[in-house]
Amino acid sequence: MEFSTVPFISVLMVTYNSSAFVTEAIGSVLAQTDANFELVICDDNSTDNTWDIINSFKDERIKASRNDKNLGEYQNRNKAIATAKGDYVIFVDGDDIIYDYCLKTLTSFAVKYPDCGMILARPWNERIIYPLQISSRQFYCFEFLDSGITAINFTKILFKKVALLAVNCFDNSKIKMGDDYIQYKIAALYPSLVIQDGFSWWRRRSGQASERLVKNPYLFFMDSLQYKLPALTNTDLLTSEEKEVAFNNVYGNYLRYAIRQMLKLRFKNSIGLLRHYPVPGKYLTSVFKKPVKNFFSGYSGENPLKDFGNV
Repeated sequence: MEFSTVPFISVLMVTYNSSAFVTEAIGSVLAQTDANFELVICDDNSTDNTWDIINSFKDERIKASRNDKNLGEYQNRNKAIATAKGDYVIFVDGDDIIYDYCLKTLTSFAVKYPDCGMILARPWNERIIYPLQISSRQFYCFEFLDSGITAINFTKILFKKVALLAVNCFDNSKIKMGDDYIQYKIAALYPSLVIQDGFSWWRRRSGQASERLVKNPYLFFMDSLQYKLPALTNTDLLTSEEKEVAFNNVYGNYLRYAIRQMLKLRFKNSIGLLRHYPVPGKYLTSVFKKPVKNFFSGYSGENPLKDFGNV
């Protein structure tokens, strides 16, 4: 395909004190083969030599800027989006790596599925033959009534820029898991494409913003309930009966955690959760109910999903 006929991709790299890894991250982007892209770097006023390293690269595809003050992760991501010229954007942070076929592969899917608001890379799943386009309803059924369908982080998602703008980008700085939150918002408005993972590598290391959430279930619950409960409350993508099952799943999981904390004499965690997210009376019994996560259980390795049709 000629560059003039394919979508232009903006690779967005937000950096903050990333000097140990940013050379490798930038190099992995510049090494892309057969791809039409720009690399937008927004440094969030690093206090190490990250900015010097960024400036050492002399490549016309790089558009770099440094904030006068530290904006924080999601405001810096918003700035990068506003700067981007591409039809699509992908976040490759200053400690991540993408393989040299990444953008070429994503571009090919973007061309074939132009209506999708995002392309989500997922691990192998015996029930799914990729690529699989899913509707807004199917996304919510997977998330609330089955085993989930979101991509695990930003390096696994190609966003259509108009989709990000349609949901006001990252509008809630209190949410730490912005990669999950933004997927729920976009999926409510656009179909999504699910593809096989294998074109990027994200670094798990000490000091990451997600580290505290991964290690602390209390913080994980506090964060995820901020977007899961509103998303479920406001959606019309599920039937009333399905929403009842979904609320029982969410509240039951939450209450079981709170009770486990009480049994371990960690009353502060339980009280904090219940104070921020009081459970409606009719869902108190959800703690005794087994979660219902089998909406797509009819599909298996012998009968995998190839096309949802009208599910």
